[in-house]
Amino acid sequence: MAKEIKADAPYADFAHRLRQLKRAKRLTRTALAEKCGLVPATLVNYENGERMPAADIAAKMAAAFGITIDELMGVNENEETKRTAMAVERIRRLYGKKQAMQIKEMLKSAEGLFAGGELPPEVQDDYILEAQKLFIFATEKAKEKYTPKKYRTEERATASRERLREIDAIDDEIRENNRYSGYVHPYLRRDWED
Repeated sequence: MAKEIKADAPYADFAHRLRQLKRAKRLTRTALAEKCGLVPATLVNYENGERMPAADIAAKMAAAFGITIDELMGVNENEETKRTAMAVERIRRLYGKKQAMQIKEMLKSAEGLFAGGELPPEVQDDYILEAQKLFIFATEKAKEKYTPKKYRTEERATASRERLREIDAIDDEIRENNRYSGYVHPYLRRDWED
């Protein structure tokens, strides 16, 4: 049985992609191994991100899934992957590596919605952008609530307002894509200028 993919696995991205494809095609490990001429135990190493398939096996896997080898290997990143990477980078820039890993995990938990085609592309965009907004808002509110009063300086409050203005930049990004529905969550309806 394939275990959970370790964050530091050398081929974690491929492992996630392989698991997603198996779910989408409803293939068992045994069925995929049979189509590729492998033993199921070999696929476990691929599913855990510990090994990458050789070129001939990758070609058989791609054929089994009905995709190209480039798609199997993730050479052509799709737009959703690029937007997710941009979201993680934005949070890393604002809050650091730990919070970037948190939002990465949060967005990764929604991959099933993206891969299964349950959400149309424009809604996927909105989901990623709204997730960023809510993450920024929640982080700033937590900092505000749990920072002792003696450390609440005007400088810190200004820095917090600057980070919250990133929400406006995200809204502008949504509008630029002409996908903005006009809906703003009630918790986000606030003038950040104070």
